[in-house]
Amino acid sequence: MNIKHFNIKRGAFSLAVEEMDLSRKGLYLLQGENGSGKTSFLESLLKSNNIQDISPLEKQNMIGYFSQNLYAYPATGYQYLKGCNEELVQEYCGYFSFDCLEKDITFLSGGEFVILALIRCFSKDTPILILDEPTNNLDNGMTKKVEALLNRLSQGKTILLSTHDKRLELQYQGIIQVKEGKASLGTQAHTQLELLPLIPGKKVDPRPLFKKTLFSRFNGLMFMVVLFCGLLTSMISSNYLLNEVPDFDQLPYDNVISLMWIAENYSTYIEATVSSAELEKQYAEKTDTLDAKEILTLAKKEYVEDIYVVDTGYLSTLQMGSADSLKIFSLPNVISDHPNYAGTFPGCPKFLLSGSLPKDNKAEAMISYEQMQKQFGYQGDINGVIGQKIKVHNKTYTVVGLTSLPYVTLSYDKNATTQYGVIHVSDHSIKALKKVLQQMKKLNYGSLIFEDIFIQYDKSYEKDLMGYLTQHGPSYQYSSSYVDETIEKASYIKMLPKVIGISLLLSMLLCIILIIMASRMFVLVGNQIRDGDNWNFRPGKNRLALVGVFGVDFLIMTLFSMIEAAWFLGSVHRLIEMTPFILSNLMVFGMGLWLMWKKYKRHG
Repeated sequence: MNIKHFNIKRGAFSLAVEEMDLSRKGLYLLQGENGSGKTSFLESLLKSNNIQDISPLEKQNMIGYFSQNLYAYPATGYQYLKGCNEELVQEYCGYFSFDCLEKDITFLSGGEFVILALIRCFSKDTPILILDEPTNNLDNGMTKKVEALLNRLSQGKTILLSTHDKRLELQYQGIIQVKEGKASLGTQAHTQLELLPLIPGKKVDPRPLFKKTLFSRFNGLMFMVVLFCGLLTSMISSNYLLNEVPDFDQLPYDNVISLMWIAENYSTYIEATVSSAELEKQYAEKTDTLDAKEILTLAKKEYVEDIYVVDTGYLSTLQMGSADSLKIFSLPNVISDHPNYAGTFPGCPKFLLSGSLPKDNKAEAMISYEQMQKQFGYQGDINGVIGQKIKVHNKTYTVVGLTSLPYVTLSYDKNATTQYGVIHVSDHSIKALKKVLQQMKKLNYGSLIFEDIFIQYDKSYEKDLMGYLTQHGPSYQYSSSYVDETIEKASYIKMLPKVIGISLLLSMLLCIILIIMASRMFVLVGNQIRDGDNWNFRPGKNRLALVGVFGVDFLIMTLFSMIEAAWFLGSVHRLIEMTPFILSNLMVFGMGLWLMWKKYKRHG
């Protein structure tokens, strides 16, 4: 330790301190009369930048200080010694026969409090000790113990001692004379004494620092900023994902595909699975839908089980018919159960007021209360409709549901001679299919097209079915579990580079904010450590503790971001699609932690 030349001036008092070379370890004794400035000199070393080879940040980490003006506050001895080396505390408590750690220090005697303060100072294991009248209030026995301990510690430490206690017989390296307004270093040969072995020091465990920092007010503020930035980046990425990648409803049947005419040249499925050049070449010129012959050809394929074609002309005739006529419609469950058609046709869930929809081949019906009165002469209460029997074309049906529409929806029977609104395609359906188009022509439809087709198929032949449809009916919008998964996957792959870029950009911004705030955190924690609670610490361990705090902040922020993303996306399973965002955040954050580790290594 080397002390610069400096001056102390307080009112009429002044002290000129000469340069001093205290690089040799040992005990340096301050001598001077009362009021000469010894305490002012020692306090100036602590508070000012007057030590050449110790930076301000390192000073309190390197120096242990015992003040003659001790301050007692409500705390136990254990609390007063918090942050000290526990093994050294036990060693020195035994050495001084001190057993008052459980007491409130405000109730200790003057001598007991001095011993406790000395134990605290010595147990911090700093390489430099500054002691101002350490034997005040001590009896002769304790004074001799302090004397022996100072002689032993001076072998490996630099000790500055100010004392007027003539009882002390010390082994010292030099004398600092403070008199006549000057402080200067002199030397005196020291005598050789038989010294006790040094007490091995052990550094303080960093876990208390981790806990203290994690729950500190500053980290709370930093976490709120990090959480805000994380939630913002998660919201942006989630919304981008939501807009770019479709999320289809879960379909009740995984072997049914619906075809809906969309008046466009090609479907979303084709757009997702075909290159732009092929789209322009094959599909850009005209619309192409299935005609009657192509439907019959498809029905004969080994992988097709059933085909249902909605009779658009029949449905339009019903809608334009008299309110007093009996309007009959029959819808197979593969259509009524489809979420995309919940409110499209009579017999769909949207129009069900109470009860249930008719099941296929069950002789069930859904009817309105008004139709029951007008067509079947029902005189009872509306609550009694369900369970009534009605006869339609000499066949008896049980009412299972009430509807808001003026229709009677019957259970679908694909083998029935007469089908009401939906044709089950078989080898003999050519006339029925042509009749659909003829009726549409009479009603002045602009396009004579089978607008809604439903196909039940063998799942093991999905690609064969899609090959046929994209060749002969590309102008339909397809909907099936296989189609929806294919579109979702293709859309996701298409937007993946964009979302990764956005995620990297946003996570880098978050990391920059974190590093800026972490800079302040390292300084604040460093000051806390050097303030006396934990003066001897292992730099690598404490850096690890701080980095661990940032890691906990990031993990909590990631958890909240995932919860927010699940809320925005509407389902937990879509969180899998957020994996690139999460991984990019982890990668950038890991790099940020590494940079912080390197940058602040010197801060300890």
